[in-house]
Amino acid sequence: MEISQLKQKIIDDALLIFKDNLIERDCSVSFLPNKATVITGARRIGKTSLLRLLARKYIESGIEKTKICYLTFSEDTFVDEEVTVSQIEKAFFELYPEYYNDSEVVFLFDEVQVLKNWGAGITSLMDRHPARVILTGSSARYLSFDIATELRGRAIPEHFYPLSFHEFMLFNNKKLKRKEVYSSEEEAIIKNMFYLYIERGSYPELATINDKTLRGKILASYFDFMFSRDLIERFEIEKASTLKQLMRRVIKTSSSPQTLKRLEHYLLSIGQKLTSPTISSYLTMMEEAAIITAVPRYGNEKIQKANPVKYYAVDHALVKHLNEFSQMKGVSEEMIVFSHIQRLEKKIFYYRTKNDYEVDFLISDEDLIPLSLIQVTDDFAVSKEREIRGMQKAMTELSLNEGYILTTEHSEAISFEGRNIHVLPIWKFILAW
Repeated sequence: MEISQLKQKIIDDALLIFKDNLIERDCSVSFLPNKATVITGARRIGKTSLLRLLARKYIESGIEKTKICYLTFSEDTFVDEEVTVSQIEKAFFELYPEYYNDSEVVFLFDEVQVLKNWGAGITSLMDRHPARVILTGSSARYLSFDIATELRGRAIPEHFYPLSFHEFMLFNNKKLKRKEVYSSEEEAIIKNMFYLYIERGSYPELATINDKTLRGKILASYFDFMFSRDLIERFEIEKASTLKQLMRRVIKTSSSPQTLKRLEHYLLSIGQKLTSPTISSYLTMMEEAAIITAVPRYGNEKIQKANPVKYYAVDHALVKHLNEFSQMKGVSEEMIVFSHIQRLEKKIFYYRTKNDYEVDFLISDEDLIPLSLIQVTDDFAVSKEREIRGMQKAMTELSLNEGYILTTEHSEAISFEGRNIHVLPIWKFILAW
């Protein structure tokens, strides 16, 4: 591509920054000199929109529009052009030579992996200019995860997530300030939105779609696209049908404990065959693509390896879609809580007490020091005694003074031996915590 064409693209793509009515997301993006910020995360969760929102924020903060070099690429239009980062750099600074040493310049590249020798090009760009560089990527060749790795110490990975409940409300024009106490009218709005969130899920595209059939078709397309692009093409896997059955099974059973042998036996029961080591490698691929996240049992490495692992899919509505004849309300609520606490960027485990009570989530620091316990139940009236007893036992064993039992509706404060169990509606917890 000629430099003159790149100049035109720089000017044209700048118009995209304010093209659509984008909704603010609850996230911040870090920046360090001589480092590229790489936005990682699953497909279809809004990384491209986030780049445009970031560009708007820079402009709204007082940076000149022309100092924002926002470019979006695609396999179809750029794969044969062999465009390089250095060509883009040349085109931009020929357009705006006065910005050559300006630290306010921001390069935002969407789908950067399409560019030829992009890794070396981004590194050279940062070496020559004090500019900020923010990247995204997802294709059969590179995920954002790979881009952060490829830059070899010159990247700050910033993991981006699907819609939180608060963001889901914003997408549906419900702008409520977060606070400790809500009016009855506000609570009614929030509860209605929460049930919609359970139904529609956390993908931005589906947040405002009422048509259940249409949502199902879109979710099916997401599943197929993740399978074909993030797994089959990227890793050149031959046993496609078997991998698809494995991926479907792991997503369908989100939040249920799994072992490699259990998955191996399941595949055998439907006439498919994979060894445990191969299943393990496929699960790792799914994790790298942010299709699933593993939650092991709390304990040292030996305990973790000896016990089942829980896998949580990227979106609770996708799980419900694959379980089309089941309500899945309890699983959806547990997944919503998991997705929320993921944003804390702490270690997450499930916990099993010495007398075999299970608590859904234990949050710890990097040294495995327990910080909090969270149990999720969709029928507290029925399971109340068991849930309280299990939480009390876990808190005592771990020497924790605070624990949470999250419910659909119920609120209660429970004290024992100087410790406190907070029983809260899920929506209240995730809006406040």
